[in-house]
Amino acid sequence: MKRILIFFTFLFIIFSIYNYDIFFKSNTVKEIVTEGNSIYLDQKLLNKNLSDLIGTEIYSINLRELKTQLERDPWIKSAQIIIDSPNILVVKIIERKPMFLWNRKQYVDDEGILFKPDELNLKNILIIESSSDNHQFMYKLYKDLKILFSQIDLIINKINKDDDMLIISTSKYKFSVRYSMYQIKIEEFITVYNQFINSKMTKKGVQNIDLRYPTGFAVQ
Repeated sequence: MKRILIFFTFLFIIFSIYNYDIFFKSNTVKEIVTEGNSIYLDQKLLNKNLSDLIGTEIYSINLRELKTQLERDPWIKSAQIIIDSPNILVVKIIERKPMFLWNRKQYVDDEGILFKPDELNLKNILIIESSSDNHQFMYKLYKDLKILFSQIDLIINKINKDDDMLIISTSKYKFSVRYSMYQIKIEEFITVYNQFINSKMTKKGVQNIDLRYPTGFAVQ
């Protein structure tokens, strides 16, 4: 029995030597490592806020509270905080990916979640607007329109729907069409597109194309 006690005492001493910092010293944060690609969020502000933890007792940090605090940033989709003993704090950030600007008031990410940063200053982002339908419906409409216009290599940069009125903007043309007839009218336009671009009707700059006529279309 005495030998067993001596053996375990010896093991404890060895373990304590290799983990001296944990058992006998204060474990203050000496380094904070952030992981994840940050394209949109303010990395400098994030680093500044995290730097306030330098010198803090690492095991006194409320990781759940820190996670909640970080995720208050609209650009941060999720945050994970890991203690890398004895004195390193690892912060893993997953950023939101904005898909489009909704009604010029907030962004929608790749999971269809609405979020609103302090500034809406992204350039070259799809703009979708509607006073009559929600953002999920409108994004589905955009994807359907994208398939149609891909046949003539036109890229949509904005759509606006107000009840039955639908306006579709590309870099070359701005289309006006009734939503209830959009598929038929756009397909009709696609069938004559090559003739149209080779005709004298095409001009420099963005042209307005009105597809609301019973037959044909008007160009301005």
